[in-house]
Amino acid sequence: RDSILTNREIEVVGLMAEGLTSRSIARKLEISHETVKVHRRRILKKAQVTSSIELIRKAIHYRWIYGSMAA
Repeated sequence: RDSILTNREIEVVGLMAEGLTSRSIARKLEISHETVKVHRRRILKKAQVTSSIELIRKAIHYRWIYGSMAA
């Protein structure tokens, strides 16, 4: 997949699309909540969007996430 996001960022976006909170994402990925917040900020900036909803729509459109990741 051709993406502006790193593999870890794609993982975070996929979990966001599944409806997980930052704290839940942190637990699932075994990283700190603060690290998830940093990922989210960087992802929004790279994707040139201002909200999670815009991000998920763009991620699906550009196939950064798909299938079960976006369900």
